[in-house]
Amino acid sequence: MPLSASDLLLLGQYDTPTISNVIELFEVRARREGFMDGRIRACFAEMGPIVGYASTATMRTAHPRAEADVYNGLDEQVARFAELPGPAIVVFQDLDEPPVGATFGEVMCASYQCFGALGVITNGPARDLEQVRRLGFRAFSDGVVSSHADSHITSLHQPVQVGGMLVRPGTCCTPTPTESAAFRRPSRRRWRTPRRNSWRPKRSVSIAPAVGITTWLRMRPPGARWRTASPRWANGCGPSGVGQVPDHTCPRRFRKT
Repeated sequence: MPLSASDLLLLGQYDTPTISNVIELFEVRARREGFMDGRIRACFAEMGPIVGYASTATMRTAHPRAEADVYNGLDEQVARFAELPGPAIVVFQDLDEPPVGATFGEVMCASYQCFGALGVITNGPARDLEQVRRLGFRAFSDGVVSSHADSHITSLHQPVQVGGMLVRPGTCCTPTPTESAAFRRPSRRRWRTPRRNSWRPKRSVSIAPAVGITTWLRMRPPGARWRTASPRWANGCGPSGVGQVPDHTCPRRFRKT
């Protein structure tokens, strides 16, 4: 079951650390999982977060393919955006070690944007960043080079390994200018009960982690960042004037002492 449009908009109001903190409350995965490592950097730190579904692909740039067409496979790639339950975020794994040419540039980003994609994430380098910035297209990479070399797509909609994280097609991704995280693909497995002393949502959450997260985030305004290390709160669950809710609805660990 995919997230609703309102849930996607809600998630887009929060940065990745906040969403990661919420996931940890429910203990649905190990805390070392679900986010990319420091090799993946935002190309445009001034742009806000996006929320979408992973359209995965692999690429090589070190060796030419027989057809000698840099953009071969691009038509099929954008056509497969229709298989996703919402807006696409292209996630590329560069198979070359070390990477040689750029994974994406202006032409590819403009094409993705025309077909509704919101951004691109790759463990390879980028190019044409000034042109891509003018498009307003979010981009995340591990560096910049001047040439696309012998760039060609080698597979589509297969699991990829990017930034130390396994990303499957259809994974809900929430990259921000400084971090990138992903939820598991929606499933029908029920949530494990949150650990003792954790707050339990009033609405049933039994599908995907992100569904429960949006329920929890509706309890407080955008921008609020709860910090468990600080007990100096005026009342309720948040800093003075932020995220105030009745004490009985607050996680015990967040109540004032």
